[in-house]
Formats: sequence, C-alpha cells, structure tokens
Amino acid sequence: MGEPFVACPPPCNVIQIPNPEFIQSQDQEQIPPPPNEDELAIPGRLHWHWFDEEEEHLMGGEDLPGVSYVLEDSYEAQMAAREKTSKIMAQRLARTSPEDKENWDYLVSRVSWKPKHGQWLCLVKELPNCVYCRICKTSGHKTQDCPDNDGSHDPALVYMICAICSRRGHWGNTCPYQYYVPRNAAVGPGGRLVCRCCEKEGGHSDPDDDEWIGVAFVNDCGTCGAVGKHRSEDCPKKEGTGKIDRKTALRKKKQTSVPRKKKHG
Repeated sequence: MGEPFVACPPPCNVIQIPNPEFIQSQDQEQIPPPPNEDELAIPGRLHWHWFDEEEEHLMGGEDLPGVSYVLEDSYEAQMAAREKTSKIMAQRLARTSPEDKENWDYLVSRVSWKPKHGQWLCLVKELPNCVYCRICKTSGHKTQDCPDNDGSHDPALVYMICAICSRRGHWGNTCPYQYYVPRNAAVGPGGRLVCRCCEKEGGHSDPDDDEWIGVAFVNDCGTCGAVGKHRSEDCPKKEGTGKIDRKTALRKKKQTSVPRKKKHG
C-alpha cells in the first residue's frame, strides 16, 4: 500500500505530497459501484478516473454519473501529461523560497492536491465510427478487410495511418499526441510539436531542460482545406494551381488597389 505521503524533494521536504497509490487504495470505499458491463454501449475496460483540480471545478465538486467512453490511447496520453505536470511542479517547488509567497502558495496547492471526485470511464480501443470502409463507403467491415481492396489504394487510407504519430488505427483528430508527445518522439507532417505551456514550436531543444510537456498541434491547410495532413505552405495543390493563401491574397490586393480621388467641395 505504501506510505500516505511522500516528501517533496529538498530543500522543501517539509511539504508532504499525497501518495497516489495510497489515495487509490484508501478511497475505494468512496468510489460508486461500477456500471453493469452488460449495459455498456461499447465493449471496453471500466476504469475509475479521479478528477484533477480543473475537472473538479468544471464538474461542480461532485461525481459525474453514468459512464463516458474514451479512447484508451488518448486517456493514457492525458494521464502521462498529468504525471509529468506533477513532477515539474514538485521540481519547481524545490527551487522556490517560501518568501516568494505567490509562487510558493500556488505550487504547494498543486503538488498537495488530493482528488475528491471522479467518474467511471469505459476505455475502448476504437470508436464505432471507425468500423467503416473507406473504399466501398459502407459500414460493417474495416477498410483493410474490404473485398474490393486490390492493393492499388493509398496505404494511409487503407490502414488508417495517422499523419501526426505515424501509427495505425486512428486519424489526426483522435491522435493521443494532441495530449502528450513522448520525449524524442517524431511528429509527422499532419502536426507540429509545441510546448504546451508557452506554445514554442519545436519545444525546448536543451537536452537538460526536462521541465516542459510536448503536445502536437494539428496542421490545417488553408489551400485545400485538409485537416491533420499538412500546412498551407506544404500543400501539393498550391504549386501550379494559382491558389494562394488568404494573407498573400490580401497583400496583393493592397498592392494593386487604386487610391480613391478625394472629392473637393
């Protein structure tokens, strides 16, 4: 079970941070009974989720009834980001002096947060709308299982290859990299790596700087309207089509506009 509290790193080891494992074991009696698995709309793994501070505020300080269906990969990415955030806060608290009252109080409140409410989640591998064939445009089977799949189709279309993380099984709009990009992981052409805190593109290159969390912003193309595939400047339709982005169009319009003559009274 472990100890109920773990010490914050020195020099602030007077602060006691609740041990998540202890909380999980002690608060079992506070968790409402799980939903009946036979009544689940989508088969999956039931999991009790504790709210963080922001969720606690949004939910009005009470458990959320019923069950919510969440993609398992996305949920694990969100929890990895939450764990990394707690670690960063503890590291910053260790370097903060109590005399810096504003930052001290904020960091203490973050690292000593103990969850009080939550909700039941059903973690699923894929959502029902993913079982759809993009070749024959029907439901009931996956694209890779389509009898009309003769090998001539784009593999990204057939195997649902994400343009952000390059993995199979989802599109960019449900990619877990939107919540957390593991350190040194490559982001594909469908997105761009940024720091979640300061939104610095590419994150922080200093190998000794571990106090940032990488997320992927989905690329939108203003030329062809594609989402999660490429940027406007990288659009294959841009060259030779006469299409230009909105900023360029406005600049050209300003350059070619004829100034109006002033009316004399």
